Formats: sequence, C-alpha cells, structure tokens
Amino acid sequence: MEDLAEYHGRISRRQAEEILNEAGRDGSYLIRDSASAAGSYCVCVLCDGWVYTYRVFKQKDALWTIAVAPGMKERLFRNVGNLIAAFKFPDQGISVPLLYPVNRTNKRAGNMLMFHVDINMKRPGIRFKNDSFQ
Repeated sequence: MEDLAEYHGRISRRQAEEILNEAGRDGSYLIRDSASAAGSYCVCVLCDGWVYTYRVFKQKDALWTIAVAPGMKERLFRNVGNLIAAFKFPDQGISVPLLYPVNRTNKRAGNMLMFHVDINMKRPGIRFKNDSFQ
C-alpha cells in the first residue's frame, strides 16, 4: 500500500475530509487506514462537496474488494492499484469515479515546510515558504 502516492496512512476521517475539501474537485480521492477495521483501508472521494468513504479489505483468498452500493456485484482484485484503476470509470457503484489522486506530501504544520527533491541537486533540500532552499 505504501507504494501508492495517494495512500495517506493513519489519518482520521476528519483529516481526510479536510484534505479532499482543500483539493476541491469532484473525483479527488485518497486512501487511508480504516480506524474501525484493522487491516482494512478506506477510499475517500469528494463529490458535490461531500466526502464519501468506501471500505477496502482483503478477502480470505488474498483478493481485494470494496464495499459498494447495494445491488452491485462484488468485484475482486489482485491488488489495490488494480481496484483503484477499475473505479476510475462511471457506474461502478460509488458516488463518482476516482479521477484525481490526492498524493501525500511530507508537509508539517507551522513554520516547517515540505521536503523537496530537486532533480538537479544531489541531495534533498528543505523548501521554505519563499521557495528558497536551505
């Protein structure tokens, strides 16, 4: 899961909502750990100002599935990346297609800023708010 840039790890539902509302585009989505079901994940997606959350979990046979709208056939996937790819299309049993991944960053609150790797540099630098490197 960690290899997916849209995976945010152990953030709360509220944090996910804030991140997606800041993104502001229908179809923006992220993946987070489920707070209520160990070993499961949540796909959170923005649609018409609301954030919808869908539980993603691994079946006994090591295949992944997602809880979708009632009446929709359960689909199984070898990995979460394949699951996400399948839900980029309309009419899959979720509120809106997963169109815009909201990738995690290494940002920290306050005066600390994000770590940034410049491809022209040999090592990472710290980018400050005024875009200067230290």
